[in-house]
Amino acid sequence: MFKKIYAFIKKLYPLFYIYLIIPIVFCLILVDFVESYTLIDPDLLRQETNKCISSLKSGKTFKVREDISQKTKLPNIFSLKILSFGNTNKNFRFRLTSGRNSSLRKNYPYLYLLTDIRIFLLITFLWMFPIYRYNFSKKYNAFDKIQSRIVNLPIFLFIFVWIITIYMLCIKLFFYEVVFKVLPLRVILLYALTSAIFGCFLSFFYITLLLRYINNNIALPYFKKNKPYSLKKGIPITLTCRITLMIISLGVVPTLLGIFIPLSFNENLIRGNYNSLYILQNINLLIPLLFMIIIGAYFFIAQVITIISFRSGIQKPINGLIGRMKLVSQNQLDCKMPVLYTDEIGQLNGHLNTMLDSLIEQKNIKAKFGKFVSEEIANKIIETEKANLISEVINATVLFSDIRNFTPFSEKLNPTELVEFLNLYFSYMVKPIHANLGLINKFIGDAIMVIFSPNFGVENHATSAVRAAIEMDEALKKFNALKNYPKVNHGIGIHTGNLIAGNIGTPSRMEYTVIGDNVNIASRIESQTKILKTNILISKDVRENITESSFPDHHFVMCDPVNMKGKSEPILLYKVEKIS
Repeated sequence: MFKKIYAFIKKLYPLFYIYLIIPIVFCLILVDFVESYTLIDPDLLRQETNKCISSLKSGKTFKVREDISQKTKLPNIFSLKILSFGNTNKNFRFRLTSGRNSSLRKNYPYLYLLTDIRIFLLITFLWMFPIYRYNFSKKYNAFDKIQSRIVNLPIFLFIFVWIITIYMLCIKLFFYEVVFKVLPLRVILLYALTSAIFGCFLSFFYITLLLRYINNNIALPYFKKNKPYSLKKGIPITLTCRITLMIISLGVVPTLLGIFIPLSFNENLIRGNYNSLYILQNINLLIPLLFMIIIGAYFFIAQVITIISFRSGIQKPINGLIGRMKLVSQNQLDCKMPVLYTDEIGQLNGHLNTMLDSLIEQKNIKAKFGKFVSEEIANKIIETEKANLISEVINATVLFSDIRNFTPFSEKLNPTELVEFLNLYFSYMVKPIHANLGLINKFIGDAIMVIFSPNFGVENHATSAVRAAIEMDEALKKFNALKNYPKVNHGIGIHTGNLIAGNIGTPSRMEYTVIGDNVNIASRIESQTKILKTNILISKDVRENITESSFPDHHFVMCDPVNMKGKSEPILLYKVEKIS
């Protein structure tokens, strides 16, 4: 029972929402603290402090003005209540919540509604709804949509946070002007800075801490069951973006805050209303401020250099490595990376080069191997890592091709000329065979034995075999047009049925081939081409597995049944002839 309840709750990802809320609360507390104490009115503070000092010197009791004590909620400092423009009797305090100011909430209900944290959680829930639907529905699994929602969840949160941040900045400025009827430059700069604090810190928390939870508890359970090894599609948050965000959040923004806070208590400096007398009177405040500005500029330049250095030293080499890996996936192996150092990037490049050497060697072996056995068989042996392929019954179409009257023709050529002739002839015959995905099983003198089978990627194997035979006949005409040799003719026989495929031979010498009665029939059909005076003959079984619409320029002429050795019944054959 408890396990079921735990499994149900786990599918709702409660920790995800806790991790969403905690950084928001933390950032709001920080922003509220900075805004409250930075908006202290220094002139009023100076006046009240002077009154307090005068009263203490004269031995009198100092009493805070009634209007001031009502306006402030800040702690006592020397028993003095301090006025803060952020905490007046008008109760101007803005947070990502339903709001405390009833009048503002009443006058601007929609603006307040959009600042409610529940709206943020609701929109996030709607973004994740396809994931929840998958978790609680066995029938629903829209992979592309769920993949997009999971992979793009970090960038969605990042963009959403900054939309909220900009919206909050605009609302703060608007509400401040509504409450106080004035919008000083000091307030604009403060709210811009605190908004940057909110956006940067919250983005940093989400990209670092929350991203780990998303990967381990949302992405991993889903992708482990759905295409775990495929490349995922989505908008990435690059390493440079993460480092830049970290440096801005932990370096640039705190540095600006450290400069602005002392500067905000010298509002004349912000407005540019200062002279030599003002500088001399406030020299004790301006010197630390000047040092802070110089140090801040130094750190800012160092942080920019760090970002540029990271991009050129880490991000760029990784992008180059990714580009090389894409080329490798496209079978482009001439893309080695230079190894300049022994760091992690250097090791990655070195291991990539080692992998490329292995792939190139395997490709060379396959190319050399394919010269002695067919490329399909070479691939099958390499992929299965077995030289002894298991014997199996396959459904296939067998094509036999043979040159007519080859023996008397060959006697007229010397051995070198004969080999050159056969090589040239076979080069013309092989192209249409490969074009129709035929597997050249062997060359037998001047004959060719070809297999077309679904086991080697040919579903409509009978149609592919007949089409290959027609194209071989056309290729023979082109070969004869060369007039390098006397005109030759050939015969092609085709039959389809079940065959036994496997390694035949001894442990020291094997050949992958097909055997069976249907192979013998195909060979004997080819022999009938000379008797029936045609170039291409197919069996009845082949004819029944093809359609005339696949060969609009040819027709199939039925021949008289032919008696074949080993067959009790005659076999019906068809001529394949071109329509005149």
